[in-house]
Amino acid sequence: PNPFNPSTTISFEVPSISAISLEIYDLNGRLVDVVTQGLYSPGRHSIVWDGMSIGGESVSSGVYIYKLITPETSISKHLTVIR
Repeated sequence: PNPFNPSTTISFEVPSISAISLEIYDLNGRLVDVVTQGLYSPGRHSIVWDGMSIGGESVSSGVYIYKLITPETSISKHLTVIR
């Protein structure tokens, strides 16, 4: 769901085996978290972001950008954290 508290699920589909990176950024473009990185098999996948930063701290309320990166494309969408 969006907005969310304390965690949200980000779903995506992979057409063939692909290297995937799912990253969270604040509105200033600073990297907040790398939710996952690795090879994913074809099919639908769901990843839970727990609203924590790389340093293990809860992020503050606000709008964040998640970026799903594959070798072929990059998709960015926003999500809102409400504490």
